[in-house]
Amino acid sequence: MRRARVTTVASGVVALGAVPVFLTGAMGVQIRAEFGLGPAGFGIMLSAFHVSSALASPALGRVAERRPAMSMRWAVILTLVSLSGIALGGRSPVLYAGFLIGTGLGFALAQTSTNLFITRTVPAGNRATVLGIKHAAIPLAALLAGLAVPTVAVTIGWRWAFAIAAGGATLLWARLPKSFKGFSKPPERDGGGSPPKELVVLVLATSLAMAGGSALSAFLVSFAVATGIGAATAGLLLAAGGASAIAMRVMWGWLADRRSTRGYVGIVWLLTVGSVGYLLLTTAQPTLVLVGAMTSFGGVSGWSGLLAHAVVDRNQKDPARATGVTQVGFYVGGGIGPPLFGLLIDQFSYRFAWVTAAGFVLVAAGLVLAVELSSRAKQT
Repeated sequence: MRRARVTTVASGVVALGAVPVFLTGAMGVQIRAEFGLGPAGFGIMLSAFHVSSALASPALGRVAERRPAMSMRWAVILTLVSLSGIALGGRSPVLYAGFLIGTGLGFALAQTSTNLFITRTVPAGNRATVLGIKHAAIPLAALLAGLAVPTVAVTIGWRWAFAIAAGGATLLWARLPKSFKGFSKPPERDGGGSPPKELVVLVLATSLAMAGGSALSAFLVSFAVATGIGAATAGLLLAAGGASAIAMRVMWGWLADRRSTRGYVGIVWLLTVGSVGYLLLTTAQPTLVLVGAMTSFGGVSGWSGLLAHAVVDRNQKDPARATGVTQVGFYVGGGIGPPLFGLLIDQFSYRFAWVTAAGFVLVAAGLVLAVELSSRAKQT
C-alpha cells in the first residue's frame, strides 16, 4: 500500500474520531442554549468522551492487536453512529452524553488501530513522519470544528454540522482496507518491549503535560483579553496556536526520521521549552503573552507524535497494546485540565494557574527523562 494512502487513511480515521467532541465544544453556545445547561453541566457532559476513552483504551489496544483491520473499521462505525445520533436525536443531555461515550470508544480504537496500521505498512525511516501527520490531524479537526460555527451552526443549524461529518465518515469507511493481509509481520523478537512500569510512568507524564496543554486551549483567549489584547486578536492567537501544533507535530516527526532519532529525548526538550512559555504568560505583558502562547503551544502540543513513535519503536511486536496504555494519559489530562485550572483561576489567579501549569509540564519532562535514562541503563 502506498505511503500516501496509509497517511491519508490513518489521519482521516483519527481526525474523524475527534470531530464529535470538538464540534460539541465549538458549538457549546448553541448546545447549552438548547439543553439549558450551565458551564458545569456542559463540562460534565463533555467529560463522557474523555472518561470512556481513558477506561477503554488499554483493552481496545489488545483488541486491535487481534483484529487490526476490523478494529479500524469499527472505530469509524462507532463515530458514524454517534454523529448520526447527535444529528438526528440527542434531544437530552443524558442521551447526548451517551453518544459521546460511543465516540470516545471509537476514538480510543482509532488511535490504537491506526498506530498498528502505520507500524505494519510504513518503513522505519518514514514512520515518525507519518505518525506526526496522523497526530497533526487532531488539532486540524479542532480548526475545522471552529470553522463550522460561522459556516454551518449560525446559518442552517448546529446539528447539520454533525450530519455533514457523518457523511464524511461514510465516505471514509468505504476507503478502509478490509484486511491487513500482505502487510509486514511483527518481528519475532523486539527486545521484550516496554515494561509495564515504564508505560505507567509515561501515562503519568502525559496526564500532567496534557492537563497543562488543555488548560492553555481552554483559557488562553479569556486570559489574553484580560491582559489588554483585543478579543479578535486573542481568537487569532488561539487559531495560530492550533496551527503551530499542527506544524510542530509534522516537523518533529520529519526530523526524527531524517536524524534516525529514537527514544524520548526530543519530548523532554519540547516539554521544557513549553514550560518556559507558560512562565512568559505570567508577565501579563501583551508582547510576552503572544510569544509565550506560541512557545507553549509549540512545546506542549508538538510531542505527541514523537511519543507514539518512541513507544511503537520499542514495542514493534504489539504497538497497539502499548500505545493503548500510553494514550490513557492524553484522555485523563485532557479531561481534568480545564476544570482543575479553571478552579485555580477562580480561587487564585491566572498567574498562579500558569505557574502551576509550568510545574506540571516540567515534572512531566522529568518523568520522561527518567524513563529514557532507565531504558539506556538497561541497554548497557
